[in-house]
Amino acid sequence: MKEYIRTADRDGYRSKRELYEDLKRHLNMKQEHTTIEDMLHFWFSEFPKCTELMEGAQDVIEHLKSKQIKLGIITNGAVHTQHAKIDQAGIRPYFDCIVVSDEVGVKKPDRQIFDIALERLNIHPQQTWYVGDHPRNDVHGAREAGLQAVWLEGFMEWDAAIEPPEYVITHLKQLQSYFK
Repeated sequence: MKEYIRTADRDGYRSKRELYEDLKRHLNMKQEHTTIEDMLHFWFSEFPKCTELMEGAQDVIEHLKSKQIKLGIITNGAVHTQHAKIDQAGIRPYFDCIVVSDEVGVKKPDRQIFDIALERLNIHPQQTWYVGDHPRNDVHGAREAGLQAVWLEGFMEWDAAIEPPEYVITHLKQLQSYFK
């Protein structure tokens, strides 16, 4: 059952409503009266509370800020959920710009979302590095927008249809060597 749910969720890239409709159709619920709305409410209220920074993230963020580097977040997802996750992690004060796809009406890998962040940060794409774990949404999208893309390997398989990245890291702390 866990594997079915993980696969049905498409690594978090499936709408939760669609996912829960699928699960309700294909799995026996312990509490049959649980509605899709109940599941959605639980997800959106509880999921952000589980947010934890990945190992080394706080150190890297502090290192980059100490170098007076502007930092931004570009994230696909629901406005409330993404902002709640950022607040739960306690990182909002470090970032000069936060762009949430549902807030601006465009999602990665569309170059327009990268352009929005660049404009808000008042920087040029050639001066900008973008770190992400999704080959198409993050690396391909950032490169198409003219940014230097860094793939954080280990979360998703590389899409063979996409040109391999120039910069690959397996741990966030490796970024510090790029910004000494």
